[in-house]
Amino acid sequence: MRFSATFSVLCLSAGVCSGYGYKNPNTVQHGAEVVDGEFINSMRVIWKRVPTWKPWKPTWERYFKNIYMGIDEIAKADKVDTKAAMEAAIKAIADVTTDGGHLIEHDYSKLVRYVKQKGECRYYLQMAKMNGEAKDRWVKTLRPKIDEELWASLDSKHDFAWYVKRWDNLQKEFIKMWEDCLHVKY
Repeated sequence: MRFSATFSVLCLSAGVCSGYGYKNPNTVQHGAEVVDGEFINSMRVIWKRVPTWKPWKPTWERYFKNIYMGIDEIAKADKVDTKAAMEAAIKAIADVTTDGGHLIEHDYSKLVRYVKQKGECRYYLQMAKMNGEAKDRWVKTLRPKIDEELWASLDSKHDFAWYVKRWDNLQKEFIKMWEDCLHVKY
């Protein structure tokens, strides 16, 4: 009963347990959905409509807590070695990459001028560096859980190495954005 109630609260707070398809709370797919749920929530928090229509300054404690909770779910999961589980995992991981990319390339990039005006570039640069640590842990935890040959046989566009490279590039872009915020005139 306790596990069920805790799991239900986790599902509702992350917003990832509804839907259809292959579902299991102890899978790579579920861990990726928890991470993706936090990215989507962060987009909402950043652009929450307030009377001034200015973005809210997010706090990183909840963000990283949920990101690491999703990564920990992946760490507990078995290796993905069936076609159904791999298809579900690939979709969830692709969603994380797409939404993480959108968060960095669109949502945060629109904040730079506002952040610079408020003098908060260092705050965001610190978060971007912490995000790099989370990205490294994401890849390190995910890699042993994925059968890369099975992945390649199912996803004709991208292999796992492509996703890792995409995250590396996003992270470099994210840090550069806030370093430029400190020095470049907007």
